[in-house]
Amino acid sequence: MKYFLLCVIGFLVSCSHGAVTYQEQISKWIGKSEYVLYSTWGKPDKVFAMDETSYVWVYERANLKPHKDVYQHNFLYEGWKPIKYGQSQVETQYYCNTYFTIEYYTVVDVSFNGDDCY
Repeated sequence: MKYFLLCVIGFLVSCSHGAVTYQEQISKWIGKSEYVLYSTWGKPDKVFAMDETSYVWVYERANLKPHKDVYQHNFLYEGWKPIKYGQSQVETQYYCNTYFTIEYYTVVDVSFNGDDCY
């Protein structure tokens, strides 16, 4: 019985540590050069100058994610909300904006916002 409980606890601990958050993924860019960032992420969607040597690069992602509806057994798009008779459909855009703060050609800070960051 003790062996079984140890296995269950070990499994639960390993599952909880397996997922890497988006913040952990992008935090690895701190200390990297802007050239490496550019070669991996490509051209930023927006660039904001903070001063002569500091910039914020913004990468934007927006989409509609299809998912399987477990109750209806068919595929839906999460961006389309169910409607009542006589109402028009309203589309919800899922997005993720990722921000890299660059000083002297080096990434010094990262952040993000949105509901589609993974």
